[in-house]
Amino acid sequence: MFISIYYAPLHLALGRPHTITVLVLPYLLLHFFWNNHKNFFYYGSTTRNSKIQTFLDPAMR
Repeated sequence: MFISIYYAPLHLALGRPHTITVLVLPYLLLHFFWNNHKNFFYYGSTTRNSKIQTFLDPAMR
């Protein structure tokens, strides 16, 4: 964005509404899903244990 202060066409391109959002949001989503190694769709038997642990964990500290 600092370069856009000194370079008029870049300033005009990045100064329009939502241009930064359109450029950055897909990059962040791609980066998140590419580097995320967790399996979100595994619903094993640990759901109950994690709920109990979430409830009791602050009480034990």
